[in-house]
Amino acid sequence: MVAEFDMDLIENRPWLDDQARLALATPGNGRGARKLGQRAVVIGAGMGGLSAAGALAPYFERVEILERDQLGASAGSRSGTAQDRHPHGLLAGGLRALDQIFPGYKRDLAAAGAVPVAFPREVQFERPDVGR
Repeated sequence: MVAEFDMDLIENRPWLDDQARLALATPGNGRGARKLGQRAVVIGAGMGGLSAAGALAPYFERVEILERDQLGASAGSRSGTAQDRHPHGLLAGGLRALDQIFPGYKRDLAAAGAVPVAFPREVQFERPDVGR
């Protein structure tokens, strides 16, 4: 998995001192990113975990994802993600970010049946205890 970013994440970290910056000046991965280390570990294979893994991929030789649920070959509910059973929306900024981390994400979403929605005009939330 390879991700591309508009800005160099290493150079924009204010907490790095000059010595640390020199230590990070290792050969790049061919895409301008500097390797930070051999292995990164991400906990969870949900949207956040997979996005984090995609963002880390250019900076580590190997990114491992730890997930307690058994992952199937197709999308489906998992015991560890109770919130996966209700409708979800992805805002435009999130879509741009995911398409940047995973090139072709927007196209793949559309091919899988995702439908663009104008929230203020086309979505109405109702709750019996609150109303419209």
